[in-house]
Amino acid sequence: MWTVERIDNAAGFDTIRDDWDRLASANRMRSIVWCQNWWACFASRYIPYVLVVRNELGIQGIFPLALDNSTLRGRRLILIGSGRACGDDLGILAACGAEEKVASELSNWLANANGKDTWDCLDLDGIQPSNRVIAEFQQQLRSVHQIDFEVKPSESCWAIEISGGWEQVLTSMSKRMRRLVKNSMMTDYIETGRARLKVAESIEEARSMLKTTAGFHQARWNERNIKGCFVVDGFNDFLVSLIEHWLPTGIAYVAMLELDGKPAAGVFGFWGPQELSLYLVGMDNEVQEHRPGWLLSIESIRLAIRSGKQRVNLLRGDEEYKSRLGAAPTVQQRWIASSPRLLPRLRGAALRKGIEVRDWFRSPKHSHAKAAGPVASSPSSTDANT
Repeated sequence: MWTVERIDNAAGFDTIRDDWDRLASANRMRSIVWCQNWWACFASRYIPYVLVVRNELGIQGIFPLALDNSTLRGRRLILIGSGRACGDDLGILAACGAEEKVASELSNWLANANGKDTWDCLDLDGIQPSNRVIAEFQQQLRSVHQIDFEVKPSESCWAIEISGGWEQVLTSMSKRMRRLVKNSMMTDYIETGRARLKVAESIEEARSMLKTTAGFHQARWNERNIKGCFVVDGFNDFLVSLIEHWLPTGIAYVAMLELDGKPAAGVFGFWGPQELSLYLVGMDNEVQEHRPGWLLSIESIRLAIRSGKQRVNLLRGDEEYKSRLGAAPTVQQRWIASSPRLLPRLRGAALRKGIEVRDWFRSPKHSHAKAAGPVASSPSSTDANT
């Protein structure tokens, strides 16, 4: 006997806390801590729409959704942990071996949802189509319920394999980049002690480093008239809360690269069982000729190697420096679907047409188009290493 139930209040998160983390496994951006802090900092206009799949053995799947009732899109479902937090590899949490059944139960439930569970638009960002359970879920909605998805490209998620040690990392770089790292960054800065990585050991120290990093990060975006992520309400509180939860357990990674004894670049990230993820980086523009972003990345990679990790995850963002560091991309997408009811289908078609018209007017071919206003940067989308 398989059942699906909806949790529609934030207090209900704690009732499935242990199962949530068990199913999230090593993905910190799917964890209950990430999702609950996201809810506390960003979800003022949302209603919980967390779907829980059970059988006689207990909870086999969780679909952490939030409901946004907007005038434009109607009752829109998004993934908890996405949006302003830019979560990667989000989606359905499922027990090993139960992926297909969980996907089927969730697709059937959503296709037949009514009353207070009615939805108009399913808007899923941070999706990796290679993920088995979310791919099966999409296939079930398409083939069984004739619900089509609009698939939009999103920024890739990048990672560096480090299981072979530092020499493997160097080999994955181009010859020019390898020479620069070995003959300049290592010889002139790291080996001489001019550049030192300082890792936060207390919550107070981590908060101070985060404040400095935020200042670096914002200054770099301000130069381009782009709103950095720290101007978004709740973002700083979100990171501080993660530090408070994760630093005592050794998960949070907050560090500062000091150049000649002064802060030059900072990072907020988190440790997983097999990887180190670098979520946000900021560097001091005034010393950019010394490449503090590169030095910070190199020292973080070397620390992860010493810690026995298999990879360094640079997360989303298609900046050139990631490939130059030897990272490889994983495709991410945004999936949008309309409810099988008539009104949401019509609303979705009209909205897509409106977006097409807007993009046409904004295209470079039309000089009369108004320039797009400043947009907020994603936290892991940074060019700090350029």
